[in-house]
Amino acid sequence: SISEEDFSLLHERTAGRPLYIALAYDWLVNGVGSLDELLGFSESFAAELVGWVRRLEPVKKMAILYMAFAWRRMEISLLSDMLGISAHETQKLVDELMQFSFIKYRPIEDEHFVVNLHDEMRMLVNEYVWSKEVSVEQEKPYAATLNWYAKTLKNPDLFNGKDNPKNDRERALLAEDLYYRLRMNLAEGLRHYESRFRSAVHYLDLAYCNMLNQEVGEVRRQLSQAERDQHDFRTALTAFRMENYPKAGGIWHAFVNRPDVDPLQRATTLMLLVEMDSYTGNPKEAAQHAKEAERAYLSLLKKAANARERSALKQQLGELYNNWGFACRVRDDYKQALLYYQKALKVTGGDAQAKKHKARVLNNMGYVYYLLGDTERARTYVGRALHIRQDLEIPYELGLGYNTFGEIMEDGGRLRIAMDLYAKAYQAFDEIHSNRGKAMAQINLGKLKRFMNEYDASLKELFAAEQSLRRLRDRDNLLKALNEIGSTYRQKGDWQNALKYFDDALELSVKLGKKIQQADTYDDIAVTYYKMALLAIGKEQREYLKKAEFNAIKSQKLAQSESVDFFIAKADLALGDISYLEGEYDTAFKHYFEATSRMAKAWASRNKASGFYQRRYEESLDRMQERLHGFERKEGIKKTLLYVKRIIAKIDRLPAKEKRAFVKARRTLKATLETTKLAK
Repeated sequence: SISEEDFSLLHERTAGRPLYIALAYDWLVNGVGSLDELLGFSESFAAELVGWVRRLEPVKKMAILYMAFAWRRMEISLLSDMLGISAHETQKLVDELMQFSFIKYRPIEDEHFVVNLHDEMRMLVNEYVWSKEVSVEQEKPYAATLNWYAKTLKNPDLFNGKDNPKNDRERALLAEDLYYRLRMNLAEGLRHYESRFRSAVHYLDLAYCNMLNQEVGEVRRQLSQAERDQHDFRTALTAFRMENYPKAGGIWHAFVNRPDVDPLQRATTLMLLVEMDSYTGNPKEAAQHAKEAERAYLSLLKKAANARERSALKQQLGELYNNWGFACRVRDDYKQALLYYQKALKVTGGDAQAKKHKARVLNNMGYVYYLLGDTERARTYVGRALHIRQDLEIPYELGLGYNTFGEIMEDGGRLRIAMDLYAKAYQAFDEIHSNRGKAMAQINLGKLKRFMNEYDASLKELFAAEQSLRRLRDRDNLLKALNEIGSTYRQKGDWQNALKYFDDALELSVKLGKKIQQADTYDDIAVTYYKMALLAIGKEQREYLKKAEFNAIKSQKLAQSESVDFFIAKADLALGDISYLEGEYDTAFKHYFEATSRMAKAWASRNKASGFYQRRYEESLDRMQERLHGFERKEGIKKTLLYVKRIIAKIDRLPAKEKRAFVKARRTLKATLETTKLAK
């Protein structure tokens, strides 16, 4: 309806910006004025383009103003509340306003629709129209908007952090509510941020944590240095729990090196760095940060103003000791780990945070007892922790409990129960989006599927875990994944891939300085070459046996340097098998007896975990008996009887105290002697 010349003038005046051209269209179509008037403005063209909104009838003008204000979620019910008219009248009004090019009406969720202004139009209205309204009118929308969020959520405890959102809609509504609170009253908004974040991080609702952090990030320029530090700390904590260790570490390492950072914030940061250093394979840094944190907390406790402050500090000190115990466990110092866990348990309290802390410490203690082979204690401690966690209903904590209990059940031979627990652990970790947790469960699922000869399914789980752990730089768990992949390939008969992954695991364990894991991997390599030798003949077999013996000796020497009975005996079994295949029976049975003897003594010792060593004692005894039966087929009954009598005589010559540990072995060998005689 306008000439090319007029359009060129309009295009020049709007600089071709789509919204401005659309607004010019609205100006002309709705009869606000003529094109000459529009082009004739010498002052702010943008101000005039939206200024006509003020000339609309009041209800339409205010509808557009409210849309510009409550732009985060302008549902019909909210607009109805703000205008003070019925939902039916509001819907009719919105239908009329849809004639304007800058208004859109769209679905955001199931059965929930919002009406919004174009983003640029919203900014123009807020700048040029709302600014001309009287201050009383400018303040009205806050109360109406916040009341609508309260009415929609129907749970007052959500607003002050006493409860946590149950779904994505609740999370979004609470984040939007915080947006308005921060702009209405910054100090009050920050108090709501603090209480809601505390609840969200307790439940490890990391998506919600992230949303809250982003809202505060929008007003960052208005924050004091202390408030910025708090926001940065929470951003780092969210990143840490989301397993983004580089981002969290970058913020926290800057904190602990700053002289002006709040002393409590520094102590808390050091406490969390202990945990992160342990995850990322930095035990020396973990120990250093732990000592600094302990000094900081003890100093703060001396200065604490009241009982409440002391209680909060003691709770964090308990968390430090728990993390310190974890750091000791990672470097295989189990006795020291238990000492710190016991210190951590001294922290008392009946709130949910204290219960979560207690459950985590009990679970960690149970896992150490499991590593020490004390299955009875392990099952009791982890079972109690799991019972507490089921009441707390925190998915990540449940995942940890299911995973640990699964390992104990697996060790006791209850594989189906273990598989179910690992699947539950994976599901819980998946619910909370913990890739590290899922990887831990996948390592265990992969291991069980290997036991069941489901090799492809096993490798699928293990490769997924390996990929996640490499991305997370979690070298401690990566080491487990590499060993499991190597074991799966070995059981599958794919020797080259087995050796490749064992070599990778060995290289990583050397970098981490983990001698026990090195001993374990050397033994795995020895067993792999032994199995290759079983399928070879002549010179090739001798070469494989030579490599097997070399790695078994390396394994045993490392185990001896660390005084770890199980791995010393494990190497003896491997060396026994190698000697047996080479026909060196005297040497073979010497190794078998050494392995059995060491496990028997460990089982009988009060300082050792009896459950673990009893099973390993029986396994060593079974291996020796199996080889005696094989020896009988090769060398005859007469020589077998000689070997059995010789081993029994060795037991009989032992001191009385040691001999008591060999009762089971002697009975087994006596039975072997009897059945061998019957076979004559």
